[in-house]
Amino acid sequence: MRQLLQKTVLLVAISALIWACDKVDEPYLSATNNPQPVTNTQKVLLEEFTGHKCTNCPKAHLEAKNIQLLNPGRVIVVSIHAGFFASPDGSGLFTADYRTDEGTEINTAFGVESNPTGMINRTKFNDKFLQGTDSWQGYVESALAKTLKATITLPVEWNSSTRSLTINPSVKFLEEVSGKYNICVVITEDSLNSPQKNTDISAGTVPTIDPYYHRHVLRKAVNGVWGESLNSNDGIAGGTTLSKSYTFVLPDSWDEDHCSVVAYVSRMDEVSEKYSVLQVEETHVVESK
Repeated sequence: MRQLLQKTVLLVAISALIWACDKVDEPYLSATNNPQPVTNTQKVLLEEFTGHKCTNCPKAHLEAKNIQLLNPGRVIVVSIHAGFFASPDGSGLFTADYRTDEGTEINTAFGVESNPTGMINRTKFNDKFLQGTDSWQGYVESALAKTLKATITLPVEWNSSTRSLTINPSVKFLEEVSGKYNICVVITEDSLNSPQKNTDISAGTVPTIDPYYHRHVLRKAVNGVWGESLNSNDGIAGGTTLSKSYTFVLPDSWDEDHCSVVAYVSRMDEVSEKYSVLQVEETHVVESK
């Protein structure tokens, strides 16, 4: 009962904050030559499949934010706009297009047929990847309780003149792990303002929330939809550190003040744990003004 009351209070507070502001503000950190410090804690990737014509998605967006507030700094959200509910109209309110080739491929690979739905660390719970909104919090808590096996440092250098990012992720394995792993680096953008369909008055105005600020929107996979291999042979010894380097130019239409780099390590050999995320990290591109 206490947990339900806490969740209700948080949802109301989040909703009020989101719809009252001109834009969603974050404590954006300067990433230029200044990686976020590694914290010896397990973090979780929450991927939510969504779309601006999904009437139940605003409540799911609030649930994702609620989970982040309950686990400060430990839950990283990537919102994937793909499928029927993300398709734009030729005219009217829903002309924005946040779809990406990478998001569509992920959407297809995991068999997403309806929104909202989500994945927690790309791990199967009850023998399935995709989970309904009501189960996200419990599965996130389960994932956070796992033994920490790797940490990621994610320095990002931003050149405002060329709009170029230099991204240098480094993964340290704290103990020996079996399997083959990829590192995937993606760009997300926050506070994208365009209308959102809605049927739940607790999440905002009905039938459309306008303005609406779409958060954590997947914009691009820097090194491919499934990332780049970290090891060619089975297993990685404890104490091993593996590093990569990437460059990426932000399109002019993207707001660098609201962009982030997300890096995660996932298992990619043909086992039941294929795709499962070992660790995830996020660095904001520039300091907010």
